[in-house]
Formats: sequence, C-alpha cells, structure tokens
Amino acid sequence: MSSLDQKIFQKFEKASRADTIYEIIKDGILQGVWKPGDKIDDQELAKRLGVSRLSVREALSKFVENLIIEKQHWKGYQVRQLQWEEIEGIMEIRVALESIAIEHVARNVTPDLIKELEGALDQAVRDMEADDHAAFRVSDYTFHEILHRECGNIWITNIISNIRVLIEIIRQISQEEHFRDVAAASIAEHRAVLDCLRNGDTRAATETLHQHLQKHTERVRTEYKQPETAEHTED
Repeated sequence: MSSLDQKIFQKFEKASRADTIYEIIKDGILQGVWKPGDKIDDQELAKRLGVSRLSVREALSKFVENLIIEKQHWKGYQVRQLQWEEIEGIMEIRVALESIAIEHVARNVTPDLIKELEGALDQAVRDMEADDHAAFRVSDYTFHEILHRECGNIWITNIISNIRVLIEIIRQISQEEHFRDVAAASIAEHRAVLDCLRNGDTRAATETLHQHLQKHTERVRTEYKQPETAEHTED
C-alpha cells in the first residue's frame, strides 16, 4: 500500500470514528440524556467511549456548526438553550413541510398505512400510561415519521431528518413539566388526524395536522414562558 493510500484510509477511519461518536451524542440528546443547558464533558465522554478526546471534539464540532451545541470559552460544551425566535423558525419549517407531506399521504391511504398509524398510537398510549417519558417521545413522534416516509418526497424526509435533534429539543420543552396532560393531548390530536385519513378527507387531514402543530407550538410557548402576543394567537 502506498503512502497516499495509507493517508486516505487513515482519513476514512478518523471520519468513521467521528461519525460514530456523532451518532452516539445525537441519540443521547434524542433520548434526553443531555437536555438544553446540560454540559457535555468531552474528556469524560472520550474515556467512556475509549476514543481520543480529539475524536469527540470533532464530533461535537458538527453539533456546534448546526447550532445544537455551543462551546463556551473555558467552560466547555453544552446543549444550547434555544431562543424563542429560533423555536418559531423551526416550527414554521416543520408546519410547512408536514402540511405538504400529509396532502400526499391523504391521497394514497392504504389499509396497511392506517394499521401502522394505529399501532403507533397504541404504543404511545402504553408509554404514556407507563409514565415512560423517553419511550413516549419515540412512539409519539413515530406517528409523524410514518407520514414523512409515506409522503413520497425524499426532500421533505431529508430536511426534517436534518433538524430532527432540534425538533426533539423543542418537544422536550413542551413535555417537561406536564407530561401526562401534554401526552394525552398529543394522542388525541393524532387520533383526529388518523380519523381524517381513514375517511379519505384530504383537506380535513391537512387542517387537523396543521392545528395539531400549532397547538404544539403553543404548548412549547407556555413551558418556555413566552408571553402571548396578538401575532401568535391561534385562528
């Protein structure tokens, strides 16, 4: 193997390590291991994973670039606490993309899709009743992921996937203090969307999903302690 080949493979192995560490950190944020404001000790994480501190920092730098984690001078890394304007911006993107997605889905509803969505709802109910916050966040969002997958537009799927961590950080805010009430409301709103799809009503499905996401935004606003304004009231 030439020296050039060795450099290429070394670069690939280095990238692979950083990518693996990135996915571990991403899963940790999605599962609530690290929440907004929590510090991530790169030295401790490197020790636990059995990798170099440099590899961990390379992975963390990707989160810094994507505005998910911030690096503070002399204080290290921590998960960012989003500003309200940022939350609104992310929700605007999500509402726009998911509204398009469900229009496509509603035109091509199948019995298998209805069954899969019902299964996701049933699992969310079980997780809520078990008071399992982490499991509920997964099963509850699975309802949306099914819609993303079935819409047939890979760009919607990719864009939403790229902001998945930010979406989860926002969802954690809404469920932080009133889990049971928020979970029950989300399940009821998902069930209303499912009923519209089952009835083949594209317009109602789109409007109902839009209302669900707007209510989600208002729940986040309440937990975020953001004052209500005339601009942001629901129709």
